Amino acid sequence: GRRHAEPHWGLAMFDDRRFLFNRASEGAYDEFLTANVICHHMALQWFGGYVSPATWANYAIADGVAGLLAYECMEKAQPQLNGRALFQIATSPMGQAIGPHEGPQTQALQLAGDPLARPLVPADGQSPMPALGTAGGAALFAMLQDYSDKTTPGGFQAGLQLFLQRHALSSASMVQLTQAIAEALLTRGLQVHLPPPLCLDTCMQTRKAGAKGVPDQTLVDAASTLMNPYFSSSGYPTVFAAADSTERGVINLSQKRFKAWSPPSDANKPEDPPHWWMPLALGEFVAAQVSGAPQVQYTELARPEGSVKLPAKEEALVATRSWLTKRGGLGLYRATYDQAQMTALTATLQHLSADFHKDGSITAASLGRLLDASALLDDSFAEMLSATAYKWESTLRLAEAAVQSPAARTGFGQYLLLLPVINGLDALRLRLRDNATCIASLNGFIIKILSTAADAILAVESKGSDGTQNAFLGTLAKSKILITAALAGDSKIADDLCGIYADPKNTLHHHRGQLTGGVPLDIRGASYIVAMAGPPGCESSDSSTMLHLDEQRWRQRVDEREDLRYLYAMPYVSNATALTEVLQVALHIGSPLPKVAEPEDALQVLHLVAANPLGGEVAWKFITDNWPTLIYEQGWPLYRAIAALPLPSTAAQLKQVRSFFAAGGPGQAAPQVVKDHLLGRLAAEVAWVNEYELGMCTFLAGETRRTSG
Repeated sequence: GRRHAEPHWGLAMFDDRRFLFNRASEGAYDEFLTANVICHHMALQWFGGYVSPATWANYAIADGVAGLLAYECMEKAQPQLNGRALFQIATSPMGQAIGPHEGPQTQALQLAGDPLARPLVPADGQSPMPALGTAGGAALFAMLQDYSDKTTPGGFQAGLQLFLQRHALSSASMVQLTQAIAEALLTRGLQVHLPPPLCLDTCMQTRKAGAKGVPDQTLVDAASTLMNPYFSSSGYPTVFAAADSTERGVINLSQKRFKAWSPPSDANKPEDPPHWWMPLALGEFVAAQVSGAPQVQYTELARPEGSVKLPAKEEALVATRSWLTKRGGLGLYRATYDQAQMTALTATLQHLSADFHKDGSITAASLGRLLDASALLDDSFAEMLSATAYKWESTLRLAEAAVQSPAARTGFGQYLLLLPVINGLDALRLRLRDNATCIASLNGFIIKILSTAADAILAVESKGSDGTQNAFLGTLAKSKILITAALAGDSKIADDLCGIYADPKNTLHHHRGQLTGGVPLDIRGASYIVAMAGPPGCESSDSSTMLHLDEQRWRQRVDEREDLRYLYAMPYVSNATALTEVLQVALHIGSPLPKVAEPEDALQVLHLVAANPLGGEVAWKFITDNWPTLIYEQGWPLYRAIAALPLPSTAAQLKQVRSFFAAGGPGQAAPQVVKDHLLGRLAAEVAWVNEYELGMCTFLAGETRRTSG
């Protein structure tokens, strides 16, 4: 496939379509994928080849470590790629499936938030979900590296080197890797705060006297044991922080397992005891550069509850300013706050700025603030859409503040601030899509907060990346911003994008003046999507005619990348009958066109059709009508696609799915895990809609009236 390679110690073999980058036909996203795949598989020569996993269950010591190191490699090899920003979140310009190597920090939290996900290192010795082994492992090791950099600089790298030395040309386990990291950290003087019964106070100070200064093995084992819940248990924690109401300068902390949705079997099941160890970085969240670095207090939470007492000079911070417990955006956990702190964070975020050096590179302090905000937005939307619908009004206010901030006008801001907002709003739109009135209000809210950003993208001449990290990240984010604004009903943006689609020379002569020098290829793909959807502002033929025109272009097979742009535009057609035809073409069932879509692309088209406002029922009917053929042609990947299919969150849809998979139904032989995922998630989404839709839609309607007034 286009994203794959086969690495071995001393030899790596690549698909030349991903190993080579063609600037004439490929956009910024393809450039990122090329660098990512090459760097990832270079790292796999050591972690995976030189030292291999002892069992499939220990898969993360290869793909997880490689998933972290790849982003450091990319920035060294391609200076226009900011590895830290790209590690935080991923996007694809036309809705392509996000690969397991892309944006591992956010992707790990999404994958492991599934309450039925397997542990990172399953006890049965079998492999975890491959994407979780990559993204989850990378996020876990990034958290450890960040902790090491702040407490014992160089300790994490030394731990990896020690691991390679001990197990060269052999195999090893995740426990052996974490032991090597723990030993390296402790050798450099790390004082670990170990909660009983992991280690008694006496062993915390124990060091083995010797020439090499190797710490006592008991301490190494105890420190390594702190990591066990992350790879032996399912999921990860959420830490809740709030100022103490009675004692000045104290922040109270508590943790529980995060669940994106609650399985029906959880109804009478006691909550899992929280037991994760979390390295926390508690400090002030500032909007702009200030004299002197904001104070940060590093601490750890390994109990259900705890508290932090700030130094006397920082006591006022708790009561008067905004602060975070997850500075830098890293951590295999989510962070939430009480209402007072959410209000303070929103006020700060609205004024967030980004500062750059004379050479165009972003300052370290600015990047840190943007990463803080990106994680805050992602965590807030995830909690809002979970079973608890945590402070949804505060989350939407936070999103509005982020988009209106000065930082959002930069490429870094578009990537790190706007993308988590758009992803969250897209998920909310799917959840509410059967309420037309509510969707109209949500679209009004989207236009209100996104139009200024989207308008600015097309208001200036654009020739793609100018070689700076800021420009490259902006180019990666632009397509998603423009598509979201246009499909929400921004007629000016839709008009411009449809103009790009209609102009074969890719020059634009509309109310904005002329967009010269050609259109970036990723934005060209966005224009195909919007033209196919035909929202207000698009003066084009009907969507069915456009679909047939794209099919003719696709049949010509002139250029593989252009073919993909046509393919990924098709699921946005605004006609139910045409959507069935799209599925026939992509999955090659009942279509006269040749079978040219790769399996991963065909199944992602199925996902995009299901996400279409008109496509949920179409996709489900196509699956049920063609079930035996689809299973035969697609196999296990189809089951994975069905488990994550975005079907309508309605009681009627849930009843259909239950009937299909029930004993005696056509899908009764499907793997139980697939049925559990789809039915459990859909039931939880229906319950969420029943509980929160009215309040959410009332708020959005009020926002629409306030804007129009």
